[in-house]
Amino acid sequence: MAINRGRVPPGNPGIVKKAALKLFQNVFPRQFSDLYLSRFHKISQGSVPASKKVAIYLIFPKTGILPTHLHSLRYMIENGYAPLVVANLPLLPEDLLVLQPYAWQVLERPNFGYDFGGYRAAILQIEKMLPTLDRLVLLNDSAWFPLAGKMNWLAEAEALGKDFVGAMESGFIKNRGKVESSETRKWAADRTRKNFHYGSYALSIGPKLLGDTGFLKWWKKLRISQGRHRTIRRGETGFSQWVLRNGFSHGSTTEMADLGEVFAAMDLPALRHVFENLNFFDAPKRSHEHEILTTCPGVENLTRQQLEQFMFFAIGQGGAAMTAPRFLIEQKNHTFLKKKIFRPNVRETAALIALINDLGDPMGPDMLAERGLTSAVSQTADKAV
Repeated sequence: MAINRGRVPPGNPGIVKKAALKLFQNVFPRQFSDLYLSRFHKISQGSVPASKKVAIYLIFPKTGILPTHLHSLRYMIENGYAPLVVANLPLLPEDLLVLQPYAWQVLERPNFGYDFGGYRAAILQIEKMLPTLDRLVLLNDSAWFPLAGKMNWLAEAEALGKDFVGAMESGFIKNRGKVESSETRKWAADRTRKNFHYGSYALSIGPKLLGDTGFLKWWKKLRISQGRHRTIRRGETGFSQWVLRNGFSHGSTTEMADLGEVFAAMDLPALRHVFENLNFFDAPKRSHEHEILTTCPGVENLTRQQLEQFMFFAIGQGGAAMTAPRFLIEQKNHTFLKKKIFRPNVRETAALIALINDLGDPMGPDMLAERGLTSAVSQTADKAV
């Protein structure tokens, strides 16, 4: 079956209509989605009963429904959430049959607007329910979760007692883009920065926020886009900043502002362990610097200050989820592992495979089997801290 990725208007339009639709899509993307693409939405009912807690779970099933999709859905159901699965690709009939026992509803839609396009479509689908919900979570399949033996993120997010909770916060490091050398890197949090936001791969929203009329208005007015960086700016960052501006309480389940204190409490062998297991997604320069330090003067000869400074710099620029996944899992009890850092033929892959093996997770074999299938299938808009 041909997969329509949303780059071309669906519906097999003629040449003239296709050109007009492409212009409409580029100039008025929100209206294009609401007035045209919504015609191609398909809603199917699942077997899971309705609940006061809803989990919108966005998937991009390019290779079909995977075992780890079902693993994540079982976890949501076990925690009392009714999953609303959003497929950003049309499902094969057999895939829908596999999903329905693990879903409350399944929404199939054209792939338009990255993760925020899918989240928005689902929120508009249930807009009348929003003021009655106890909790709404937004999740997507850009990460494997939950990892065995790690935090129960859904429960931890609720337990914080805040209106808006993310798995991790981002964009909070002072002078992140102005520091050119790891020798001058300082780890200092500044949540007043205009780029401060919570990662869109896991967001938990409480009743006060859901009941505010501005919440639905923000989603209705969101100008979705096929541009990744515009999606980050308008969606991921834009929504977090709207929450902050309107005075809602917020927080994250995996704190990173205390990284300096965490490193300071570690002995040198533990610091070296973190350093040796850094990952460098889309950062060849940083990877090269890391390799040089590893071989000359060698990890054993690096001082505490050298180790800390390089790691502050690397994590600050690349983001903790992408740069220090083993640290997050081992030291922070983080229960998500981003898929896009697994790429064939790069130095980091062996270390990441070792990480999955070391987890002893029952889902480990499935994660390893999916690795080649999912490396380029991220729907979230990652951003460094």
